[in-house]
Amino acid sequence: MDVHFLKPEQYQPQCYQIFLHYLAQLAELLPHARIEHIGSSAIQGAISKGDLDILVSVDAEQHAASVRLLEQNGFSIKHDSVSTPELSTLLSDVRDGVTIRLIATGSKYECFVSFRDCMNSNPTLLSRYNALKQDCEGVAFAVYRKRKAEFILQILKECECSKHQWQTRGLSEHYLGSCLCGEVRFEVTGPIRSVVHCHCKQCQKGFGAAFATFGVCSFADFSIVSGLDKIQSYQSSDDVKRTFCRCCGSNLQWVNENDYMEYASFCLTLLDTPYSPSNQKHIYCKSKPSWLKLTDQHPKYAVLET
Repeated sequence: MDVHFLKPEQYQPQCYQIFLHYLAQLAELLPHARIEHIGSSAIQGAISKGDLDILVSVDAEQHAASVRLLEQNGFSIKHDSVSTPELSTLLSDVRDGVTIRLIATGSKYECFVSFRDCMNSNPTLLSRYNALKQDCEGVAFAVYRKRKAEFILQILKECECSKHQWQTRGLSEHYLGSCLCGEVRFEVTGPIRSVVHCHCKQCQKGFGAAFATFGVCSFADFSIVSGLDKIQSYQSSDDVKRTFCRCCGSNLQWVNENDYMEYASFCLTLLDTPYSPSNQKHIYCKSKPSWLKLTDQHPKYAVLET
């Protein structure tokens, strides 16, 4: 079988939507797993055969049981791939080009994530990766597979992604989010420090709702993965601007570049990765609609937290 490649725009938007579908299914089956989009479809600008790889990371002692659970729910072991107590490769039974890499958290197979992140952070490496694929256009699959494996090993060495580094990375929090149309995608690679329900008049007007809910994380942990050119902003006050997708209108962020530069605030309901907030609070409650009754036990402030 000869290899042929697609341009990013020919396959990546569709792959991301398929990933979101499987993310929901896998999160329900394995609620304690870490689920990440990996492979070429998760590398912005990468050409590819058009398939989708998903990493599912579980505790080592849960690996075998997780394999059995997936086999009982629409996935089958890929028998021509490496299989160890820390890595199992499964295919979707619907034959839609989806591959699941089930790994033990902290194992050497965190390299799937490290390679993706190396590619996304270095345009020069991505150019080399695309050039390799272009050179392999039309060659036998076995030849391409060998050259690709050699390239990946070399890149991991160049990026100095040691096992210790990625054990640490693998245990960190990681969340994916997107707008309504999927053109804008973002990720949060650290803890969501708090959840803020804002009842101010501007949020009511901007969202057309009783209040807006924002997740707050470190500025360094928030990044736009794709669709930066689709983001529009509106200066709602002297210090604050609000961003939204100009294609579908989804609100994205609340940005104050003067007083809160070390934090990023994003619309929490845009998250595609399951998340259960713990540290919540209500602000600007003096502006809430009279018909809205707040009966939860979270802190409530008339304006801001004092």
